Amino acid sequence: MIGSKRIWGENYREPEGSMLKRFVCLAKSAREGGFCIAGKEILANGVIGNWFRPIGRSEEALPTADCKLFKIGDVVACEVSNYVPSHTQPENYKVAQHPSWRIINTFPVQHFETLLDFPPTLWGTGCSSYHGRNDRIFYENASQFGNSLYFIKIDGATITKNDESFDGSTRFKMRLTFIYNNVDYCLIITDPKLSTPYWNRLQAGESTQIGPNYLTISLAMPYNNYCYKLVAGYVSI
Repeated sequence: MIGSKRIWGENYREPEGSMLKRFVCLAKSAREGGFCIAGKEILANGVIGNWFRPIGRSEEALPTADCKLFKIGDVVACEVSNYVPSHTQPENYKVAQHPSWRIINTFPVQHFETLLDFPPTLWGTGCSSYHGRNDRIFYENASQFGNSLYFIKIDGATITKNDESFDGSTRFKMRLTFIYNNVDYCLIITDPKLSTPYWNRLQAGESTQIGPNYLTISLAMPYNNYCYKLVAGYVSI
């Protein structure tokens, strides 16, 4: 339940050959081929469960068309076919052939505190890319943490349109710099709700401050033997 309100239909019946999952959407991260969606599962009795990430049947990204109707904070239901954990992301479930995406409620913002995680660090410190800070880990170390998602609260942050061009190619990335548990982080933003409003507003190298917020930080699939930490969800407080 959320407070005293049950958000689950008692008379619903799952389609044969699939499992129903309902979750609070906390990440809607743009990636090649569509979106990466994740959230915390809501169990049949209304209790908040573990992290859950639905992935596509052929590609891991979910098609944009499947995700355009819901946003962070929505309580979403879908059918999945099987549990498919990876070395990096143990929360993964493959969606059913007919996922039947639907919004069944909205999670009250005043209850977001009940969803928070409190890790001492975001998968360790001391491993940084050229443009980032504490923004990656070695692939071989990923499994030792047992998770690839955190929902945290921070007091404020700096958003920057970063020029990361190299080898004659032009590339700009939106990055978020913030402090969590007295550690500095500078991570790429993949939640369009946060990055898009500032893309045209900022010139290359410019930055601006944003206030207190909730963040979903995701550990991405490996790239060149590293797993990068991404800002995959954002909610202003």
